[in-house]
Amino acid sequence: MASISYSLEKERKRKGIIPYACRYCGDLKYRKTSSEFCSDDCKFMAKVKKTDCCWIWKGHETEHKYGSIKLKINNKFKEIFVHRYAYEKFIGSIEKGMYILHSCDNRKCVNPAHLRQGTAADNSADASNRNRLIIGTKVKVSKLNEEKILEIRRLYEEGKYNQTELGKLYGVHQTMIGTIVHRKWWRHV
Repeated sequence: MASISYSLEKERKRKGIIPYACRYCGDLKYRKTSSEFCSDDCKFMAKVKKTDCCWIWKGHETEHKYGSIKLKINNKFKEIFVHRYAYEKFIGSIEKGMYILHSCDNRKCVNPAHLRQGTAADNSADASNRNRLIIGTKVKVSKLNEEKILEIRRLYEEGKYNQTELGKLYGVHQTMIGTIVHRKWWRHV
């Protein structure tokens, strides 16, 4: 029996196959090139910090602060949102066109208990119900504030100015004034 394992080791060495231990699970694997992890699941879990509530992603994140991971799919590396990966890993497949929503409002959370499928409308409704929409003066480039909005509506209702004149007066386009006076934008004021 010792000769069998010896010949197997000899054959691996001849082919350039080396042993390495997975950084996450510690399993010993054999490949021609060393790798930190034995699987995509280990690569994923190695970057998750479990807390009492959320499982926080500690790896790469997008410019919008969502966690992401690069995985090899069909011999090409593809960047995947980690909350979507976690949903598929722990819960099941994602229907086409569906979003994965967080019940905890933490974009970096991958706890499957906090994830559910939903539509774009569900996602918008969640954001609105939790007061997470970026509206009004929360928009960094906003030229207007609540006081100016009320003033614009008052001046328009009094008939002192038309939409084009108000646009020039406040440094915005006439269409913006139209959306304000007809309460399509800045509805919260």
